[in-house]
Amino acid sequence: DVRQALALAERLCHGVREHDFGTGGRHTVSAGIATLGAGMSQDGLVSLADQALYQAKSAGRDCARTASEP
Repeated sequence: DVRQALALAERLCHGVREHDFGTGGRHTVSAGIATLGAGMSQDGLVSLADQALYQAKSAGRDCARTASEP
């Protein structure tokens, strides 16, 4: 379920952002979420997730975005 995947990715982003890695720098995660649709190939799924990742990066990073099947 895309909502559950997005919620998990957002928790991951928050957890990394709030964790003290002891390096003195800031660490973040950007995530692209896609779900497998009927008849979709593995390559198609990866392509959608990649598009969503670039949307997250364009939105300022440190977030998760979902992609929908074309």
